[in-house]
Amino acid sequence: MKKIFLFIATATLAFSMNSCSSDDNSDSNGGNTTVGGTITLKIDGVSKIFNNVIVNEITGTEDGAEYTLLNVTATIGTSATEVITFTTEKGEVGADVVWDFHYTQGTTRYYSNPMTIVIQTNNDTKKLKGSFNGTWTPSNGGTDLTVTEGSFDIQY
Repeated sequence: MKKIFLFIATATLAFSMNSCSSDDNSDSNGGNTTVGGTITLKIDGVSKIFNNVIVNEITGTEDGAEYTLLNVTATIGTSATEVITFTTEKGEVGADVVWDFHYTQGTTRYYSNPMTIVIQTNNDTKKLKGSFNGTWTPSNGGTDLTVTEGSFDIQY
């Protein structure tokens, strides 16, 4: 089931990043919600604060059960040179409930390998809070990045 969610989340994220039609939603962010909060971490010992966070809620039905995915995208200010993205299902807490956890720096995309990610809060008050640490591996080869002291505290 997570593979289906991953496919849907990836396809939706790709579509929402390419969508420019104002017909999809009346807000100026293509249906996404800019939210309060931050993602903070250290990458190879260097502190970073991602303070421009967007959460895209995607609802669907599978086998008669409704679900809502949360696609999170965060940047440092409005610069797109460093981007963190991840997906989780609304309401899920604990370990192993986040997938597609990536970091992009310039043209290099890194994937979590391995990464410990724990969500402590994920509820109907639209609060998403958790922690993470581990390794990001570049998709094109090269040197891994060590991630420590990672946390997110997002109100969407």
